[in-house]
Amino acid sequence: MDYQEKWDFYFCKVDNEKGSIYMDFGFKDIAPIENLSLAYWITLPLINPRPDGLSSSEESEKLFEIEDGLLEALSDKINYRYVGRLTNHSKRFFYFYVSDTVLIDKLVSDYMIKYQDYNIEIDFKEDKDWKIYFDFLFPSPKEYQSLMNRLVIDNLEKKGDKLTKSREVDHWVYFKTDKDRKLFLDKIESDGFTVVDKRHDKEWGEYSYCLHIK
Repeated sequence: MDYQEKWDFYFCKVDNEKGSIYMDFGFKDIAPIENLSLAYWITLPLINPRPDGLSSSEESEKLFEIEDGLLEALSDKINYRYVGRLTNHSKRFFYFYVSDTVLIDKLVSDYMIKYQDYNIEIDFKEDKDWKIYFDFLFPSPKEYQSLMNRLVIDNLEKKGDKLTKSREVDHWVYFKTDKDRKLFLDKIESDGFTVVDKRHDKEWGEYSYCLHIK
C-alpha cells in the first residue's frame, strides 16, 4: 500500500459553528480501503471549552493525552485506520475506519475507565466509499486553498522570512466564455490587479478562456 502519513489542520464551519479539523491527508490517494468499510467515531464532550466551542489551552494537554493513549491502546490489537478528529460545538470527535466494531468497543471502553470525567459516546455506520473522510472531513476547495496558503507562509517563516516585504501573487482563472472573462475583469478593475496574459485554448475543455492576473 503506497501510503505515507500527512497530518494537517484547518478551520471550518460545521452546523454554522466554528470547527477545527485535524486529519491525515495521506489516505487521499488510496482510500477507500476495501476491508475497512465501517466508519467509527468517538464523541468526547469537552469539560472546559472556549466560548466558541473549540478546545481551550487549559484542556488541550489532557485531550492530547487521551488521544495518544487511545491510539496506543488500539495499536496492534485490531485492524483500523485513524483518519482525523473534529473539534466543534464543545465536543471532540475521533474518526476511524474499521473492519468490525466488536473488539474496538471493548478496547475503547476499557481505556476510558480512567477518564471518568469524560462521558463518551460511540457510533458507527457502513461507509465503504469513505464518504465521511472525503465528503465531511476533507476540506472544500476554498478551505484547501487556505490550508495550502498557510503552508506556504509557514515555510517562508521557517526560512527566516519576516513576511514584511510586499510580493506579487499570481492567479489563473478559467471561464466558459470571453464575455464571462470580461465581466470578471470589470468587477476587479479597481482592486489593484494587473493582467499578465489572456488566452483561449480548446484543449482546456469547457473552461477554455484563461486569465492570468497578479
